[in-house]
Amino acid sequence: MSKFQHLYYFLYSLIELFLQGFVFLNHQKHFQYYYYLLKKLLVFTLQLFSKKYSGIHCSQIIHQFVKYDIIINVILINNKQ
Repeated sequence: MSKFQHLYYFLYSLIELFLQGFVFLNHQKHFQYYYYLLKKLLVFTLQLFSKKYSGIHCSQIIHQFVKYDIIINVILINNKQ
């Protein structure tokens, strides 16, 4: 497995784990702060690796994350109402 594949699975697992814990985290006061940090971490890591590796793999991760991001933001908006 290449370094990039390891990174891909790590980030993907991180997102999956985060989503699984979402129901619990959502009731925490600082959820949005942690979520913001996770997004920053993902973007930073992708920026680092997109310089070294093919941008195609990065775009796959970004596409996946954007789908999750939309879902999570919709839930956050619904909870505020």
